[in-house]
Amino acid sequence: MYGAETYLRAHDLQDHGGIVWHDGQGWTAGDGLDWDELPARVEGVIGQRLARLPEALHRSLTIAAVEGETFTAEVVARAQQVDLRDLVRDLSGALTRRHRLVVATGVERVDGQRLSRYRFSHVTVQHYLLQHLDEVEAGFLHEDVGLAVEELYGADNAETLDPLARHFHLAGVPDKAMLYAERAGDRAAAAFANEDALRHYGRALEWALEDPDRIRLLTARVGVHVLAGDVEAAEQDIVSLEEIVSSSQDRAARASVLLLRAKHGDHTADYARAADDARAAATAYEGMGDAAGEARARVVLGEALTGRQDYAEARAELDRGLELARGAGESALEAKALAGLGIVADLTGDRATGRRCFEESLAIEQRDNRTSGVVTGLIHLGVNSWRSSDLVDGTERLQEALDLAQRIGARRLAGRAQANLGLLLSSRLQVEEGRRHLEEALVLNREVGGPYAVSRTIGLLGHADRILANYPSSEALEREALEIDREVGDRQDEGFRLANLGELARATGRIAEAQELFAQALALAEDIGDPDVEVLARIGLACVRLDQDLPAEALVFATQAHEECVRLGDPRADAEAQLVMGHAALVLGDLDGAAEHYADVLALDRQVIYPAATVGLAEVAVARGATDEGRQQIEQVVPRLLVRDLPGVVDVPELYVRAAGVLRALGDPRVGRVLAVGRETLMEQADLFTDPDRRRRFLEGVRPHVDLLRWSSSDASAPAG
Repeated sequence: MYGAETYLRAHDLQDHGGIVWHDGQGWTAGDGLDWDELPARVEGVIGQRLARLPEALHRSLTIAAVEGETFTAEVVARAQQVDLRDLVRDLSGALTRRHRLVVATGVERVDGQRLSRYRFSHVTVQHYLLQHLDEVEAGFLHEDVGLAVEELYGADNAETLDPLARHFHLAGVPDKAMLYAERAGDRAAAAFANEDALRHYGRALEWALEDPDRIRLLTARVGVHVLAGDVEAAEQDIVSLEEIVSSSQDRAARASVLLLRAKHGDHTADYARAADDARAAATAYEGMGDAAGEARARVVLGEALTGRQDYAEARAELDRGLELARGAGESALEAKALAGLGIVADLTGDRATGRRCFEESLAIEQRDNRTSGVVTGLIHLGVNSWRSSDLVDGTERLQEALDLAQRIGARRLAGRAQANLGLLLSSRLQVEEGRRHLEEALVLNREVGGPYAVSRTIGLLGHADRILANYPSSEALEREALEIDREVGDRQDEGFRLANLGELARATGRIAEAQELFAQALALAEDIGDPDVEVLARIGLACVRLDQDLPAEALVFATQAHEECVRLGDPRADAEAQLVMGHAALVLGDLDGAAEHYADVLALDRQVIYPAATVGLAEVAVARGATDEGRQQIEQVVPRLLVRDLPGVVDVPELYVRAAGVLRALGDPRVGRVLAVGRETLMEQADLFTDPDRRRRFLEGVRPHVDLLRWSSSDASAPAG
């Protein structure tokens, strides 16, 4: 207020000679200056200045004030019904130069039409004019200005939608006010300006008088809530919609709300209810002959059934949805159905079909400039690349998805992208960076992602800690994720958690528990048709059989896993399966078979398994009496063992013991140093346990760990491989 008062007093003093300009001195007190007669209030100063204006100019300024602090001569002229050139002359002449009430800001053209811009010299002048309008006259003027803006800018100009909503609201024309607020919300939502969209839709709902309008606006607002990850707000709006349609005879409205509820159930992992609601919506749309509506419902039903791991039924519903979407010319639905079919194919082991579907879906989203759809497509392709062991492509896809999701404010999608990016980076042995992404994703997914996203992110953190050999932390995270999976009925992720917990139980000396966990994972995988979990469980059971000195049974389980990996095109898991096949063949005395399996592992180019396969080839060479070949093979590994250059390698103590066995057989004096480093590594892992019983079992219940502890630097011998 001080700034406005100073400004207006200064101009009043200039007008009355109270201050005068002297070159070199600036403004100085004039002969007419009388401090006692200065206006006591800003309002008085403004009133005096406006009172000097002719009535027509005063009226022009009043209409300008209604338009806003910045106003347009063309709008004022239309609303006042005066000649534009005369008005511009007055605005740029007397009102600017003499009265100093307005300032010209420039000229621009909209659709070839000149627009002459002005602003009030101080916002206080505009406020004064508005305050001296009564409610009736203000309503008429707001309508006049709104109509003039419509005529000049059109009904869908992004810059005028918000002002038009305000003018028609203040004019008492709620239907037009609602229309423009809704259009402003649609524009903001399309630009992913979520806060602006929610504000515009909120105002439109205040002015909506009819149920169809309220249904349409609430539905649009739910979409923004979902994109922003505000599950609670989405739920509240869906409840409001259900209340509106509960007594409605509009079948289409009831079906649309039913479908919205199904989508919400899918987002919150309530797949059973989502499937029931989507199926009911599909039946309703089919009864109405609404092919596009039925297509939407079939696709949502397919997604919910995928969440329940009912893959065959999901595929059938998605195929039907795709057919209907194409027939109705609904490209967005076509892309969504293709993505759903890609997920089903990916989860059931058909990587090539999954990728083809994802690529077709992404191409449609990119063609139609649907940014959130593009993000989703990139996530699908990134995960598909990970499953196919193309880690570089997967990382690039997911990084692009994360960047785009963050740019548009799609927090739920950002959480998905970042969690999967963390997995890819961990798989590429950038474990610390991967874990950072996973921790950030967990915070986001706990807030907006729902239990499905939370449990998977926690599980991925557990996987990262397993790579880092932090077994206590890994197991705690895996168990937390398993509990969530069982609460929400996510059986596919439950299978992964059981298999991972089996690995942890085996690595920490609980062999019987590991066997039971792997058996549970295998039974679940066979029940829901998940080949990825099945492979993990069979590899785990093969390792348990080796621990139990049952190499023949181990070879059977590992061979089954290998055959499934070949079908899936999964070299990452295949390398693990063939490594176990090599170990089993070696124990059985099948040296040729062992050598073949170890060589196949190396051909698959898996960095984390390379040292173990190389040591395996050295063991085969020693067993054959080919000492030179044995030295050549072991030399590729020993330098790395001595400096612990083993990123991502699991079961590290076992690797040291097997290498030491080869070195002893070759009479290599480095055997002591290798075992010393191995024992040091083992003790560092043991020190992460806070439970004394668990620590003792970790050291005394795993055969390679026992071998390391029993070895003595004064003993020239070392345990055999």
